[in-house]
Amino acid sequence: MYESAVPSRVSVRRVSVLLALLFALPALAAAVSATSSGAAAPPDRNTVPAVSSSAAVTALDLDFVATKNGEPVIDLRREEIVLEVNGKKVAIDFFSRPGESSPANAVETPEPARPIVEAKGAGRDLLVFVDELHLQPADRKRALAAVRSLVSRVPPGDRLSLVVCAEAARTIVPFTSDPAEVLAGLAEVEARPDPAGLRWYNRERSVQADLQGDKSIYLRPDAGRVLAQRRATLMAWTSELFARDEAFLQELSRTVSAVASRPGGKVLLFLSSGFELLPGDTLRKSYLGSSDSLPPSLLPGMQDLLRKANQSGITFHAVHASGLEARAEVDATIRGSVGFVDKDGNAFSGPALSASPVDEIARTAGARQPLATLAVETGGFFVGNRNDLGSAVETTLEMARKSYSVGVTLPGAPPAGGSFSVKVSVKRPGVNVFARRSWSARTADELAKDRVEAALLDPRAASDFDVKLGVEEASAEKPREVPFA
Repeated sequence: MYESAVPSRVSVRRVSVLLALLFALPALAAAVSATSSGAAAPPDRNTVPAVSSSAAVTALDLDFVATKNGEPVIDLRREEIVLEVNGKKVAIDFFSRPGESSPANAVETPEPARPIVEAKGAGRDLLVFVDELHLQPADRKRALAAVRSLVSRVPPGDRLSLVVCAEAARTIVPFTSDPAEVLAGLAEVEARPDPAGLRWYNRERSVQADLQGDKSIYLRPDAGRVLAQRRATLMAWTSELFARDEAFLQELSRTVSAVASRPGGKVLLFLSSGFELLPGDTLRKSYLGSSDSLPPSLLPGMQDLLRKANQSGITFHAVHASGLEARAEVDATIRGSVGFVDKDGNAFSGPALSASPVDEIARTAGARQPLATLAVETGGFFVGNRNDLGSAVETTLEMARKSYSVGVTLPGAPPAGGSFSVKVSVKRPGVNVFARRSWSARTADELAKDRVEAALLDPRAASDFDVKLGVEEASAEKPREVPFA
């Protein structure tokens, strides 16, 4: 299942308007230009009095991919494109098809201020983000194999980086055009004996073992006490899941911020088994019922992540790494008992318990939702329900290269703290268009933070950024502190 498009680029420019006011009265010219001797100097015909004025405009450049029946459409015409900004149709200033350079009337947009690296060629930056925290054991093997297959097929000029996130995002391979570097880093990840996803997977099975019990519990005289204990166990677990996933979104947001400083096209390939926006919601419904109070939501963190990606022109291609066959096998194991797995995804028996009440189909659907949202909202592909992840990822990136580019000039500066909604459609029947759906302006503070995050992500990066050093006098009550801001 594919959905696609690529980044937008936005800039704000000043348009100067000269209002020429010609003065043809010799007497007035003589009076204004009289010399100290009292003699009138002849008027300078080369001097044209003028009044300058400026107006702020926003230039929005947007790339998108069009498909029909799963294949790219590359012959659309300008008059077939409909672009809406904040719900209003706007005239297209320039247009180019896949593989074409921008036409003569294209508006030139400046590169981001003080880019973290120099652009080298017309290739894209592709950051592969492996979500070790949520990848289930069998899914992890499949995801890493897909990355290995991808590395050998990356077009010349593209630059790859490999980032792995367990408790924190860690750069395994900085951006490079050398496939051997990426493969060496990938081998390091594959060799890890105790990935984070395995630990969390088996911990959840332990929690389920504590929650699960004989169905006759409701007939026992102490049923109220047992159910209260069960609820306390589940609430503690969901709180732990929320803290884990909230921190994870912050790490992913930091990675987006770091990539934002790079010039040109930027793509983030996100491989994960997914996570619930309401952490632990499926377990809560299974053991406590849908009438129980909702767990805390990750929606604010997701919205902030999407805002940063869209304002920085970063496209997410999200891959749900659970394959069809493997998912069915794991589901069967879980339904039969509270199953545990080893690092290779092989199941072994847990405690002899009754069948789990957890709806794994609903849990999988809930875990896929954030991944699909990241892809759709930033104009990227979502890949799911596939066993052949390697070929699916390759097709995804190849389709994304066949992008159109359109641009418009909007009156006024971007709304402070707000965003533009963006919609691209076509008049040709049967053609689907996928593009990012919003854009907002980045502040000077956000640009500075991007450069710092980029330097932290890539040790080879070079950039200048401001650092404030404050020194306070030490005292008995307050030790010496050196804060950085």
